[in-house]
Amino acid sequence: MRAAALAERSDAIVALQEHPTAKVVYDIGEVVTAAYDGRVERLAFVAGERVWGEYDRSDRRVTELGEATSGLDLVNEAAAETWLHGGEVMAATGGEVVGPWQVAGLLRF
Repeated sequence: MRAAALAERSDAIVALQEHPTAKVVYDIGEVVTAAYDGRVERLAFVAGERVWGEYDRSDRRVTELGEATSGLDLVNEAAAETWLHGGEVMAATGGEVVGPWQVAGLLRF
């Protein structure tokens, strides 16, 4: 990645953390549901973090499983669905993350 692109990505991740609005969600369940709905404009996640669980499309419910015994990597699901719906996806490094979040989604609406 070029230096300019890295700086832009880093600035976008910082902006998600420093200027939270009602349009920014950090809860994995909310992020996954919004991603499947096509409502995530920009998704940032902590590189290497995994949240194992299941997403039931019929009742729009996320269940976290805790371990990789079965189910999906919900962070990966949110990233894939965000990208498939035309959103931007960014992996954050530990030095860019302020607070205990694993995933942050800026919603379109």
